[in-house]
Amino acid sequence: MVEIISSDKKTIYQVSENSCTCPNFIYRQAKMGGQCKHIINCFGGKINKNLNEFGELSKLFKPNGLDFDSAYNKIGEDKLKRLIKFGIICKSPIKGDYRFILLE
Repeated sequence: MVEIISSDKKTIYQVSENSCTCPNFIYRQAKMGGQCKHIINCFGGKINKNLNEFGELSKLFKPNGLDFDSAYNKIGEDKLKRLIKFGIICKSPIKGDYRFILLE
């Protein structure tokens, strides 16, 4: 078990290879057998993702996510599917349109 601090520096999550105390894992990933970014970052996870890559994704997706065309052009279909599968991004209605947003 590893303790890590959240990106807002207010919460400490306990992370193991199979679980995490973050809301994304508890309410989404555990139900689907997926992994949150904390498991992936700490233990390698099912996809190769590091903090630099997450920082780059954060710049692309904030503050209002990406529309479908921009996401496919900037990231590519295969990577988008992996990011959705592992709970890093999701499709959400924002400003009357569906957009990809980054889950934190």
